[in-house]
Amino acid sequence: MTLGVGGIIGGGIYSVLGIVAGVAGPALTVSFFFCTLTALLVGYNYARLGRRFPSCGASYEYVARAFPRSELMRVCVGYSLWFGYIVACSFYSVSFGLYASHFFPSFPPRLFSAALIAFFLVVNVRGVSKAGKVQDTIVLSKVGILIFFVLFAIPSVEVSNYSPFFPRGFLNVFTASALIFIGYTGFEIISTSGEELKSPERNMGRAIYIAIGVVSVIYLSVAVIATGIIPYYELVVSEAPMAELAKKSLGRWGELILGFGALLATSSAYNAALFGSSRLAYAMSRGGVMPQFFSSLSRVTRAPIFSLVFVSIPAALVAFFGALKELSALASLIFLVVFFSVSLSNLRLRRETGANPVFPWLAMLLCVFFIVFVELVIWLWFILLTASVVLSYYLRKWLTNRGSVSYKGREDG
Repeated sequence: MTLGVGGIIGGGIYSVLGIVAGVAGPALTVSFFFCTLTALLVGYNYARLGRRFPSCGASYEYVARAFPRSELMRVCVGYSLWFGYIVACSFYSVSFGLYASHFFPSFPPRLFSAALIAFFLVVNVRGVSKAGKVQDTIVLSKVGILIFFVLFAIPSVEVSNYSPFFPRGFLNVFTASALIFIGYTGFEIISTSGEELKSPERNMGRAIYIAIGVVSVIYLSVAVIATGIIPYYELVVSEAPMAELAKKSLGRWGELILGFGALLATSSAYNAALFGSSRLAYAMSRGGVMPQFFSSLSRVTRAPIFSLVFVSIPAALVAFFGALKELSALASLIFLVVFFSVSLSNLRLRRETGANPVFPWLAMLLCVFFIVFVELVIWLWFILLTASVVLSYYLRKWLTNRGSVSYKGREDG
């Protein structure tokens, strides 16, 4: 469960809070509510599939089982999710860098981002158990810090800041939801631990629902408090909005505590995404979709070193060139598409999972509804990424088959 909470509470609430407040205004709370509803519905599909088909490949494996004859869909979903993890890692590292630079303005944010990526690459290469211990400590600390903020910042709320409640119009509530949905996607990582989880048929759903429930209560509480302390049009200009909120409501010590919480949150979310991406690459390599070296493990630490490196390097490059808002939107779009595919898979496999078909349908409808509100340029980036990787996959497959045929021909000759 700590892995799921760690993956959910990250840059979404700490960094994009100001951006989405500028989009939805005080109605940001409604945006979080719709995200919570969507996450619970999608989580139902993961819980059903995860307890029936426990696998480190999770989303990729579920789609592969539901559509065994559709290699294209399996490849698209698998690589899309892998890219989603890379973009999420970049997003969390940029968020970490912005908060670190808020307290150490002499250093550029990207330097801190690079340091975070390098640190967790080393930690994970040394072994999953060491990374897990670090993750548990960070998650408990950052949840406690957010609860501290919610409880002690209530007296600073000014009711007048909630009016007008829909300053940008009602539809912008869904634009904000599509932008901040990255803050709810971490529960997917829980399903990647299905092969190691004790009694997944009982504990998988419990872990997913508890993670979503805990995080949703915290998110909704923070959204209500945040838009009540500072007018939304002031909140949007800050690159470290939670630190600014704490400074106004709790003083300098509050700013330091929330800033520390932001560093914990973004770093643990990064670690969770890195964990999920390496597991996914391992499963895809095992299934022949990714090159075989992605499934090789270190003889000493049993860590998937190649998978970790091939996520960390692209994440660093994307973090160097990417902007926070665009990274959040792209990661959210990718996960919405993947969640739609997983919900469709659960609907198709409902006789095996025992799922009520109403919930997959509702999950798919909400995913599509959010996707409609994603900016066109983000869609173009997503299509370009997906098309390029699918083409490269089939090109690699064609070259491999051609080489095999040539080798066989020489043997026959």
